[in-house]
Amino acid sequence: MNSTFSYYPLSNRTYKFDARLKLISLIFYTIIVWIPAGFTGLLFLSIPIIISWINSKLGFTRFIKILVYLVVFNFILLLINVFLVNQSSEWNEIFEIGNYIIYLEPLLKTLDTFIRLSILMYSATIFCLTTNPNDMSKAIKWLLHPLTYFKINVDIVAIIFMLSFRFIPSMTKELSKIKDASEIKGSKVISGNVFNKIFAYSKMITPVFIVTFMQSEYLAQSLEMKGYSSLKKRTIYKPLEFNYIDFVIFFFLLALFVVVIIMSISGTNGIIPWFIDNTIYN
Repeated sequence: MNSTFSYYPLSNRTYKFDARLKLISLIFYTIIVWIPAGFTGLLFLSIPIIISWINSKLGFTRFIKILVYLVVFNFILLLINVFLVNQSSEWNEIFEIGNYIIYLEPLLKTLDTFIRLSILMYSATIFCLTTNPNDMSKAIKWLLHPLTYFKINVDIVAIIFMLSFRFIPSMTKELSKIKDASEIKGSKVISGNVFNKIFAYSKMITPVFIVTFMQSEYLAQSLEMKGYSSLKKRTIYKPLEFNYIDFVIFFFLLALFVVVIIMSISGTNGIIPWFIDNTIYN
């Protein structure tokens, strides 16, 4: 998992996009994806994600790994929507399983949630995999610059975000090492039912946090020995710069988000059949 969500160094157009552009796009996507613009709006939002993934050459295997997580989560959500959610007399029946009647509406709602979560997951993954941690820190600092007018030290906030992103793959790597060591000693962590696996992994959380705290202490000592001080003004090596392609992408995404918002306000269903959109959102 650590290679799935940590920075993956390559060299292509997606990597060369300004980190601030990718951060702003991720924030916009996180907000816009929950606007009820129907399946047509979700289709429009998915197109840049698909193009970015193909252009960044992150690989089909990594794409499938993320998809598996989403499918498992949404399968549980599907069971909840089908068997536990209160049914309506206006719902359209599809078929019966024993004493249970399967309706179309819960299936469409689950599909809607699956698409939204997929857009969120893949957009965040593209940002994390294609953005250098140093550039990520610079982008966060730039985004938080207005807080300086309220006497808030944004350098501290930026470095906290940067270190937290760097510690995620470190923690997953330590978890993998502990699991391998346990299996060498004869403890079959990945065997048994789901509850046994959860219990086995829960026992590994404590040593992972102990190792992480030790690493954070070593990092703090090394920063102190190098004379780092968050109270002093820092210079930036290789400052971020927008180029014309970044501006083109930004205004394209801005226009796309405006179209999705207009579709949501006007209730336009676009090319998707009227029945599907209105089944979910009306």
